[in-house]
Amino acid sequence: MRIIHKDPRRNTKEGASFLSLRVSSWMILLLLAAALAPVARAQDEPEFFALMKCLKTGEARQPEAVNCDLEVHRASGRIRILSSEKELLTLEKTQIRHLVYERITRRRVVSNVMVVWPIFFTKGRKNFLTVQYVRVDGKSDFLSLSLDKSNYEQILVALEEATGVKAERHLDEAPE
Repeated sequence: MRIIHKDPRRNTKEGASFLSLRVSSWMILLLLAAALAPVARAQDEPEFFALMKCLKTGEARQPEAVNCDLEVHRASGRIRILSSEKELLTLEKTQIRHLVYERITRRRVVSNVMVVWPIFFTKGRKNFLTVQYVRVDGKSDFLSLSLDKSNYEQILVALEEATGVKAERHLDEAPE
């Protein structure tokens, strides 16, 4: 003869509410842990931003555009500009004095309007960030970055958080 043990909590309304309460509490804990995990990781690890050009003057009179990556340490406030395996510049939080973001909008110029006439009605936008900082020897200097449209907002937020300096924004629209 077979004895079947039934769990009274599963066959009653109280058992069903107990089970649903237990499942919902686990779901809340799981969602809370998933929400807090990226925040803790973002404060410990540096953020990398690619697809930008650094306008470097150096010894030449004309600035040259160098493809570079930006590394932002939010916790320490350190900013590094990297270009093809070498470091161009490292700035500490205390060195940065001013951040200026500029968006320049221009109408696209086309040579053959008859062939590509829809392009005539579009606008081209370029995003620039200028960082004014103090060098180790005490002199003021600046760095100009040409930002990609895919990540310029994230770069601004990361730099503002890391340095504590609010970026001044200048938005230039093309005339109609």
